[in-house]
Amino acid sequence: MSFASFCEKRLYYHELARLLSNLAKMNIDFLDAYLRHWEDAEALFGSERWANADHLYGLAAECGLKRLMIAFGMPVTTSGDPQHRNDRVHADQSGYATKRTVQSRFR
Repeated sequence: MSFASFCEKRLYYHELARLLSNLAKMNIDFLDAYLRHWEDAEALFGSERWANADHLYGLAAECGLKRLMIAFGMPVTTSGDPQHRNDRVHADQSGYATKRTVQSRFR
């Protein structure tokens, strides 16, 4: 390995470490993220780019739910995930969305 290559790699790792450190300190605004993703999804939907719109609607929903969890006082990690293991339940196991309920909505 040449000296220049060594210096490049060292600089890259230094910058990567700095970036990761800044991300860890960053305050995530889930309401802003929800609004941005929803607005972009609406624009894509209007352009009939449904697959990409669908993806952004999903991201918007996730950000909105994380914002609600924080608003209702649920203890969460810096990334918005529930701190308590028992709060990490998939929607279809929560008791709110049962197969029968979902099927009845589409009949």
